[in-house]
Amino acid sequence: MSKFLKILLVVLLPYSVAWGQQESSLPRESEGVSLEDQSEQDSTLTRGNTKIWLDKGVSLEGYNKVMLFHIQDATNRKLSSDILDRLTSLIRIKLEGAGITVIQPGHPPPKASVKVKPIITKYEPGSAGGRWLSPGLGATTCIIRATIIHTQSNEVIGEIISWKQVSSGGLFSVGAKKYVPKETAEAIAGAFVEHTLK
Repeated sequence: MSKFLKILLVVLLPYSVAWGQQESSLPRESEGVSLEDQSEQDSTLTRGNTKIWLDKGVSLEGYNKVMLFHIQDATNRKLSSDILDRLTSLIRIKLEGAGITVIQPGHPPPKASVKVKPIITKYEPGSAGGRWLSPGLGATTCIIRATIIHTQSNEVIGEIISWKQVSSGGLFSVGAKKYVPKETAEAIAGAFVEHTLK
């Protein structure tokens, strides 16, 4: 190992530790409402790093019609319309694949339907090269939240949040900037499906 690389690794080590600590508390540092403000009694951990909150007494069972809004960008990166279109499409495909009817906004909402408004609150594309130099450096991160609104009353009845981070793996994690947001978006739809088709 060259002298330069040894020095570089020594310099980057503290950043690796800091990133590791950040990863463990990632969802609490997302934009918007803190997860700690949500009641744990009303939340259900679904799969991986995905959580859903529903108002007390609310069930999504039987809501097989969804008015899906285009995902909004609340990051500070000004994501391209292509990325936002693709994430919205992934959510729609996952819902439709489970037998849920997806309605475009602007159409008359049927009874027993809800609105789903997804927002991407954090996206860091990261770098496989950075992760190769030191775990945690160059982490790829994505956080998506989706508000669930009752169509008839127009009241918020729940929220889904999904987050994913790849902070190690080096060159084996090449492509994370594409599959991390993809899996995060699909997890949003998966959580809704799981609670609808119980």
